[in-house]
Amino acid sequence: MLGVDRQHILDSSDWIPTDNEHPVGYIEAWRHAEPVEGLMAQGELQDAEVNDWLVQTGSFAKHNSKEIGSPKAATRLVICERYGWKPLGFEMSQNSFLAIESSFRLPPQTLSMLNSNSGQYHYTRERDGLGSAHAVKSMTIIVKLPQMFQLGNWGLALSHSFETSTTSAFLHGWNVLSDYHPVTRERVVPGQEKIEPLLYSAIGSCGRPTLLPIVLLKEHLFRINIFMRELESTATAIESTFKVTKSGRLANSEGGPLELMKLMANEEERTKLTTLLNTTMTDTVNLTCVMKWDRRYCKFLKELHGVIRTFDSESSSQVGESELEIILRHLECDLESAFEYVESIAARLTLQLTVLYNLVAQAENDLTARMTAAAGLDSAAMKTLAFVTTVFLPPTFIAVNSQTLFSMSMFDWQAGSSSSSSPDGGGPDGSVVRAFWIYWAVSVPLTILVLVGWRVWWHHQRSQYARQYQHRTQTKEGSEIALEAKPKKGWVEYLRRGRTEPESDGEQRDSYAI
Repeated sequence: MLGVDRQHILDSSDWIPTDNEHPVGYIEAWRHAEPVEGLMAQGELQDAEVNDWLVQTGSFAKHNSKEIGSPKAATRLVICERYGWKPLGFEMSQNSFLAIESSFRLPPQTLSMLNSNSGQYHYTRERDGLGSAHAVKSMTIIVKLPQMFQLGNWGLALSHSFETSTTSAFLHGWNVLSDYHPVTRERVVPGQEKIEPLLYSAIGSCGRPTLLPIVLLKEHLFRINIFMRELESTATAIESTFKVTKSGRLANSEGGPLELMKLMANEEERTKLTTLLNTTMTDTVNLTCVMKWDRRYCKFLKELHGVIRTFDSESSSQVGESELEIILRHLECDLESAFEYVESIAARLTLQLTVLYNLVAQAENDLTARMTAAAGLDSAAMKTLAFVTTVFLPPTFIAVNSQTLFSMSMFDWQAGSSSSSSPDGGGPDGSVVRAFWIYWAVSVPLTILVLVGWRVWWHHQRSQYARQYQHRTQTKEGSEIALEAKPKKGWVEYLRRGRTEPESDGEQRDSYAI
């Protein structure tokens, strides 16, 4: 099964040698007997030189000089830049990788591990025949850091020979050789330049199988601390923008609710702030998950030290192993401290996210209140207009017009003209028709009838609405009451309401509430 997966990834990966831009890098470290303590070498390999370096021929055999003798322990590391993201890419040829895989005796899960996005760690032991547990002659370790572009995307595969105390490893990832970040497009320090001094500082542990995994953890934790400071700075800037936190460095900060309300009123700035807050919160959550993996990785390395001591008697007596254990305990302590600090940043951002939601809700409520007030004014205007129209509708219907019901005129203009032309020279008289009283006798009762009918219809609709929705309304005095369905009352009872004593004050208020 592993062979099928390996072959599939081998065929689907991109193999692009870039000798001129990012050649293959290497680091070698040797630990000799006294008085020579240790030597290191690092450099670049063209794709055609990889085989010579692996078999240590030509110019790459200089460390085997007779003056210093054979090394007591050695660490050999090949570094390859990762090309792109998907599919898996190598800035080297496929033949060079196969040569490294064969010469270093890398585990068959190497390609599958490098192709993974999640964090992985694993080790295997190879025994010499069917002997006891102390007959282990070699060990393989694979480590894949969780993918997060701010922290890198590194993978390490190594094999260690307990017979020769030699560790052979292959390191692959972003910015292990390149100083140009593929995502942020910023200049960064290549990983090789930071790994080399770390190896040199632990030259006494050269040839230990856990040296490179611990160096990888150290570099990863270094990047975590840098990114953690960036998140903390962004979180402080967000708190300063909201101006509701007066703690720590913001204890003497200026600003108040007025600036905050202006910010909430600006839709563009509010959107930018929301985007920044959610992005920072997401990065913090992702960093927390990565650091949880680092904590498990620390426990894995501690357990691995215990496993090695069970079959490598030399490890328990050598100073180098104790040195690595001390370094690992220090890294574990540093990691726990950083993890707690990142958790505090996440809690602070959660508070600011709650503040943002509350402010947005307040802004929406304020907008809703203004819209409700405007709708109330419009409703009052429409009610007034409807009432005036209702008052004038009956008189207009029966007004003097040839098309109306009575077809009568209000003025008798002919009678007025006859009076004005009389010999006595009097003015117009009797121009209003004598039957004009009929207009008022009909229009006034009809108007009253329309208004009473509208009032009865309104009470009927209000009761029906209360029965259907059981809404709550508010009286003029401001007390909140519940509208309940009431039985219909006859006209006689309705007309007698003013003369009948109510059962209680509450019932009276409910009866007359509109």
